[in-house]
Amino acid sequence: MDITLVCLGDSLTYGYGVRRSLVWPTLVAKESGARILNRGVNGLLTDGMLASFSRDVISRKPDAVLLMGGANDIMSGLNPEYPLKNMVGMAKQAENADIVPLVGIPIPFCPPIREDWAETTDFPTLIPVYETYAASLRNLAMENTCVIVDFRNAMTEHIQKNGFAPQSLYLDGIHLNEDGHRLFAQTLVRVMHECLT
Repeated sequence: MDITLVCLGDSLTYGYGVRRSLVWPTLVAKESGARILNRGVNGLLTDGMLASFSRDVISRKPDAVLLMGGANDIMSGLNPEYPLKNMVGMAKQAENADIVPLVGIPIPFCPPIREDWAETTDFPTLIPVYETYAASLRNLAMENTCVIVDFRNAMTEHIQKNGFAPQSLYLDGIHLNEDGHRLFAQTLVRVMHECLT
């Protein structure tokens, strides 16, 4: 596939805790032959994504950009409207630069959360907020005619089809393990073939 795709996001994009050769952007590059630039940064909020958008995306003139973020905004206690506005703003910047915007729908938090994180963050309160954020992000992406990469639904379908426990795809209740990265890669490659070729 002769395209360049920038993946911009947080630790779910970077691939926290997983070997570089096994993170989903790397797997997508191997599977599709596309040039994939992983610009995920651990701990990044959507305002950081927006601030780096010109440098990490526009200046590279890719064919498409995959945007996935918001978890750190929610965990920081920000109103979900804030990351939603940033995500839509980046999608519009991409369109204005003739770059196809793809919006990744992030996976849910999946208790048990790693103990030290659970001690400092009120996940029982944040989980429904994050669920609402994901649903709103999907709706906004549709309204703005973005290509949706629904990692969340792909995970749900995979779990139901195979009878796995949701935790089987997580490292720590937030981040993907190697099996989760393979699922993400399969999901994105399918969307790329449908929408970018």
